[in-house]
Amino acid sequence: MRKIRIYNTAEELNISFTGWLTDILAEKELATIALSGGSTPRSLFDYWARLPEGAIDWTKVKFFWGDERCVPHTDVESNYGMTKEHLFNFIHLADKNIFPVQGGITTLKLKPKDMANC
Repeated sequence: MRKIRIYNTAEELNISFTGWLTDILAEKELATIALSGGSTPRSLFDYWARLPEGAIDWTKVKFFWGDERCVPHTDVESNYGMTKEHLFNFIHLADKNIFPVQGGITTLKLKPKDMANC
């Protein structure tokens, strides 16, 4: 049974979640993480960016987004852009492990063959 954990600070949450993730990565070949935007993940990304190289085996992590705004990745409102600015720019992670939503493409501009890539 899973427990609900309540933390007093974002730093406590970041430390606990990182421990949980590294435990999973020690047991599994791969971890898939679905991201969102906002201040809580930003705090976690900043924490991860400050960790010593090798503290997390990023080769075993694939990142997806659970939500994204319909803006280009370079827009300040982009959840992918925030993740890149606060995490991806600071860790060694292959592009093949990053699966961003193409938020800047509108369906009016898409051809049917492109719909599979949204």
